[in-house]
Amino acid sequence: MGDQPVHDVAQKQLATGTLRLLTPTDCVKDRLSAWFHWNDRQSLEQAVMVATTQVVDMVDLRKWAQNEGKSEAFRDFRRLIDD
Repeated sequence: MGDQPVHDVAQKQLATGTLRLLTPTDCVKDRLSAWFHWNDRQSLEQAVMVATTQVVDMVDLRKWAQNEGKSEAFRDFRRLIDD
């Protein structure tokens, strides 16, 4: 996701082994990346769904979007969440 590698993952233990998952914050970053760079509206909708149903770090997301040069697009995302 940009220049920021994923280091923190959630894990779920299953009978077949350990399933490694993106954290909700990294999932939102992934979905916003698709929206930012390819104008993928469905990815924006998915980011909104995750951000409104899971605990995400909005401060981290804002800083990340700023580093991606997408502060204005992030404000649009926040407006959708705050509605």
